[in-house]
Amino acid sequence: MMKYFIGWIGCSAATGFLLYVVVSAISRTTFTNILREFEVMLMLIGFSVLLSTVVICTKYLSDRMNADK
Repeated sequence: MMKYFIGWIGCSAATGFLLYVVVSAISRTTFTNILREFEVMLMLIGFSVLLSTVVICTKYLSDRMNADK
């Protein structure tokens, strides 16, 4: 179970960084400006956590289904 938790944290961080880079490139916002935009940061964090939760839960369920066979 710990490997899924560590995977979830890693996936959240990677997805958050990737989304930050994409949003920064699209809006041409610098790091200091995007930190002042609290709503944007909340959306980035929330969406990255949502995506990583879906990925890790799918991996967990897949491992559980394959372990039962």
